[in-house]
Amino acid sequence: MGRIHLGSILGTTITLDFSFLLVVAFFVVTDVQRAGMRYALLWIPVLFLSVLLHELAHAGTIGAFGFGPSQIVLEGIGGVTINQRKARPWQDLIISAAGPVSSFLLAWGIEALFAATPGLRAGVTLVGEVLLARWLAPEPAPLRRAYADLACHLREAAMGLPPLLPRLWHV
Repeated sequence: MGRIHLGSILGTTITLDFSFLLVVAFFVVTDVQRAGMRYALLWIPVLFLSVLLHELAHAGTIGAFGFGPSQIVLEGIGGVTINQRKARPWQDLIISAAGPVSSFLLAWGIEALFAATPGLRAGVTLVGEVLLARWLAPEPAPLRRAYADLACHLREAAMGLPPLLPRLWHV
């Protein structure tokens, strides 16, 4: 099958194999009957982002150990991060654990967002060739607060920055 080069992040190249699109299409088609097309299309960003973040965690850990950039390929089985390295066993263990840990943290963060915002739903709309995914809530203020809290805590955990930075604007 063919591949599309999506770009690179800090030297790590990201490639999409067409077999990944087949898996995504399978998820969408099997969920259309149950949820309708509008919600079945949510599988597209969900699968793409969750697999990409999982693989980026592996690549980021490889880079943190100083083994240089990697290559990420999103394919039919999910994804794979490729890097020619000579790591110690304990480093390989941490590199291998980074992906599942990031997936767990992503699931926990989304669950925390839903728990903090009563009535929160996810929605998707197809506009031309652009797929728009968004969060929906009866009142926008609690959603904004929950999202801001989640972003602050993720920023603090990922980069060691304080949870609250000086406000430059009000949303």
